[in-house]
Amino acid sequence: MRRKAMKFGVRIMIIMVIIITFPAVPIPFRVVSMGSAIPDHILLTWSEDPQTTQLITWRMDIGAEDGFVQYVEDLKDFPFPYDVRSVTSTVEKLTTNAGNMSIHSVNLTRLKPDTRYYYRVGYGNIWTGWRPFTTAPAENKDFTFLVLGKPDRVSYDTWGETLHQAYQYYPKAAFFINAGTLVDDEQDYMQWAAWFKAAKGIVDTLPIMPISGASMSENQASSPNLYNAMFKVPYGETIKLKEQAYSKNYGDVHFIMIKISDNPQQAEYRELLKWLDQDLSKTNKKWKVAVISNDILQEELSKLFGKYHVDVVFIGNKAIYSHIYSLQGNTPSFNMRQRRDINSIEQEFPANSDNASILWDAVHYQTQPEPFFLAVTVKDDVMNMQISNQHGYPINYWSIEKCCIK
Repeated sequence: MRRKAMKFGVRIMIIMVIIITFPAVPIPFRVVSMGSAIPDHILLTWSEDPQTTQLITWRMDIGAEDGFVQYVEDLKDFPFPYDVRSVTSTVEKLTTNAGNMSIHSVNLTRLKPDTRYYYRVGYGNIWTGWRPFTTAPAENKDFTFLVLGKPDRVSYDTWGETLHQAYQYYPKAAFFINAGTLVDDEQDYMQWAAWFKAAKGIVDTLPIMPISGASMSENQASSPNLYNAMFKVPYGETIKLKEQAYSKNYGDVHFIMIKISDNPQQAEYRELLKWLDQDLSKTNKKWKVAVISNDILQEELSKLFGKYHVDVVFIGNKAIYSHIYSLQGNTPSFNMRQRRDINSIEQEFPANSDNASILWDAVHYQTQPEPFFLAVTVKDDVMNMQISNQHGYPINYWSIEKCCIK
């Protein structure tokens, strides 16, 4: 395991590109999916401030007109707390390739920061069990978040096992990010059912900060957008940015989530760059982290990241893990000694012919035959990255130190 501390000055942009995904395994893809009378596919994410809100969505059958979230701070009066509060859900009816269903959502507001709540969803005599969630602290405390890569269409179980293991090793994680597309076809609810099955027991207690990665074809454009129905994140304000980008603050970190295609339309791309410029200019957070659904870092994006000193960029649609040396503009800032180190690193973490390591890589590692995850811990002026395989064995460790800015 190698340990690296990466220091940077005001004029040097640090971009550590993490490229991760999960290898396909030869198992059949068969999932039966339809709306259920019992709430399922329960999911936590945010559309507003993580300190005082929590967005909860779930699925039920098409005839479920009513739905509620009941929540409470303490379950000391279990099995039913006396001070429970109830909120009626908003219902969106969908017709999918897996049948008709309704997606329920409730955005809990006016919550207390840094507080553990318990909730359940349902209606009448049909309720789930109580599940916990914790709001973000009001002060900039240390926190950890998890990063996983794209699950291939036939390896949702493998991805799910990795997610469960990651949360087992880091039970105090605040949320997780999926750096890459969640499913191969976002209009195929059979794939979403497989994803929810793999993530069950985690996504209903640990919020996800998602990113859409798939583009709809012309035939799909008239179909209901399943991703938007389940992940009601605050996309950019302009119409052209719908489903493309959003930002979120947690602690002293500003997160930028960007969906971008291989060949983006120029008009949409310019709107994205304009939004990104405005968004980054407004934040006063110490740390800036970007997540991109594509596996290519476009030059214009790189320049904006440099302009506003974005610290880390996660990219998640390749079957490798790598992080590159810090960049100044579009040029890696390694010295000759670091350049020589690359050879030994490549020998330790060999690449195959399909994903050859590039000269900019400080570390390059194939995910096959098993996947891995990242645990990112933010401690005031230091951001630590611990990369582990599916079983928790450390692969790589590195950090960025803000204290050394001159």
